[in-house]
Amino acid sequence: MRCPSCGQDNDPSQRYCARCNTSLHDTETPTTEPVRSTLPPATTVLAYSPTGTDEESYEPRRRMARTFGGWPLVIIAVAVVAAAGILMTRQTRQTAEQQPQPPLVEAPQDSPPGPPTTTGVIATTAPATGDAPTSSPTAGRAQAVVLDQLLADSVASRRKLVQANEWVSGCTNLARAVTALRQVGDERRGQLARVAALPLDALASGEDLRHALRVALQHSLNADEHYVEWAAGMESSRCRGSARLTAARKDGEAESDAAGAAKTEVVELWNPVADEFGLPRRTRDDI
Repeated sequence: MRCPSCGQDNDPSQRYCARCNTSLHDTETPTTEPVRSTLPPATTVLAYSPTGTDEESYEPRRRMARTFGGWPLVIIAVAVVAAAGILMTRQTRQTAEQQPQPPLVEAPQDSPPGPPTTTGVIATTAPATGDAPTSSPTAGRAQAVVLDQLLADSVASRRKLVQANEWVSGCTNLARAVTALRQVGDERRGQLARVAALPLDALASGEDLRHALRVALQHSLNADEHYVEWAAGMESSRCRGSARLTAARKDGEAESDAAGAAKTEVVELWNPVADEFGLPRRTRDDI
């Protein structure tokens, strides 16, 4: 039997066309030549029927899956991409509107050129003035405190020297006395170096103090060197003594007297400074 739709010649016992699945008994066989389809060949799908037990019960039902080409899929994909782009654009615009915008800063007005600024530049020279800069009380007290400490160290050295001389005079602890006198000499040399480098410009009589103290310390050092010679000789001779040792001792005493005279001048210059800055006054024996 010929299919009225596609012209397929089918078995008379079949109810549907094996090619296009059109019913073969509902319409009359057309007398005109069927119109050939311009669509691509259909894909045949076999349908399985679970009814019946013989071979006719598994009647294949061929359904034609008409393919319209790839254009619909392309159109759908383009539509999806366009929708996604619109959504992303809206989200970006909303995010930008929510962010705070920086305040607008007006451009500075042009101003006539002025003198160059010195902000951030540290001056390397002091401003020129007619008078020399005066020292502050704080600087003066600081220098006085350092000088007072030097005087205290000098007193400690003098006491060590007096003790060593007593040992030598009594002919006891001679080795210890020689060691102590040599230590006193080293201390005097250090004190001379300190007073030479000591800043005293903030004190009214600073330079006079420096000179008087250097003279006193130098005489003390000279006396100590004579005492070392005397003590070492007494140790080696087991206190028998000699004219040479007696002369060394007398030379030491002469230098000690000269140091005492210089210390008197130091005291006269120091005590006014001590009174000004609240530091202890001193006597000749305290230097």
